[in-house]
Amino acid sequence: MPRSSSQEAVKLIFFGILGELTGCRDAMVPISGPTPLVEVLAGYLTPMQATELSVRAWVNGEPKSIEFDSLVRPGDEIALLPPSSGG
Repeated sequence: MPRSSSQEAVKLIFFGILGELTGCRDAMVPISGPTPLVEVLAGYLTPMQATELSVRAWVNGEPKSIEFDSLVRPGDEIALLPPSSGG
């Protein structure tokens, strides 16, 4: 895949087991405008996987409760986190 600048792509960051599941720790996904998150995640995680794993997302460094139909924009950084463990 050709490299994209952050201005025409969304950066995905996969933490913990999500990196193992997707086979990568981060990815740049080219988009041309506001795009549903489910389309950006295609090829990495399905909505069912994310729901089953209780994936949380931070958008541009802020915790967000985002749905799969939420729009992300070029230049956004989406950090995907598995649930915390421990106690």
